[in-house]
Amino acid sequence: MSRFEYLEIGEKRQAVLRAQPATRPAALPRTRFRAKEVIGRFGSELGEFCAPGGVAVDKEGNLYVADTYNHRLQKITPEGDVYGYFVRGNLPGCLLHPQGVAVDSLGHIYVIEQGNARLQKFNPEGKLLFSIAGPMEFLSPSAICLDRFHNIYIADCGAAEVKSYTADGRKRLEFTCRLPLRGPQGVACDGEGNLYVADTFRSQIVKMDSTGEVLLRFGKEGVARGEMGLPQDLAVDIDGGLLVAELSNHRLQKFAKDGRSIAIFPGPRQGVSLNSPSGLAVDGAGNIYLADTLNHRILVLRAA
Repeated sequence: MSRFEYLEIGEKRQAVLRAQPATRPAALPRTRFRAKEVIGRFGSELGEFCAPGGVAVDKEGNLYVADTYNHRLQKITPEGDVYGYFVRGNLPGCLLHPQGVAVDSLGHIYVIEQGNARLQKFNPEGKLLFSIAGPMEFLSPSAICLDRFHNIYIADCGAAEVKSYTADGRKRLEFTCRLPLRGPQGVACDGEGNLYVADTFRSQIVKMDSTGEVLLRFGKEGVARGEMGLPQDLAVDIDGGLLVAELSNHRLQKFAKDGRSIAIFPGPRQGVSLNSPSGLAVDGAGNIYLADTLNHRILVLRAA
């Protein structure tokens, strides 16, 4: 059932350009951001998007985009080649409203779908390895992340909880979210094994350890620095800070490990306007990929 379609550079339209990784990531906390590249536009062709959701980057620098309302996953290489995973539907191997994507160090691809309320894992060639679905598993999965052991964490907005599985799809009994959540729509793991969760309808972030024990909570509803408006996807920056895409505040905010707000993008004089951003990823060189969802594009940010 799985198939990939491919767009050769120079075929039909100009190829999608990709940022070349920086040669050396910044060592100090990064608090200044600027947009250095725009990927995509509204549409259904390869390299175009309709309300892109989650994004991920693999160790080779390939970008994966959950192209939600085109019901597909797109892969864009650093050279600008574009692959599209197209099969729409509810059968195994198909996609319906994919909302989140993650890629492990072996190139396996994990996709969550709100339309089918399930998790699917594919090998690097697009072959389905397993699927987890059903009302006892998910109601409305909204975000996914992997830790360094390839354990899977999924924010289930409909069930108001975070669920965890091993890389082969077994439920992790040692993980139990110990705090009632309201509509969680973002998760991210740091290098120390901690989990960050966007407690979206409380407009706050919850930091947990690998078993689900709460370590820290910060944020409240508002537009000032340190406040949030419907936090969506999360990503841990290369300096250990937490990046938060805010849906209703139409911005990206960065927090230190202790919950202090240290940066906001876009700034007042940057000439960039976001519209309901809802996906985040950081590559090994420190490039930040932000799904500017209702502008139907991906912004690549450089930070310093």
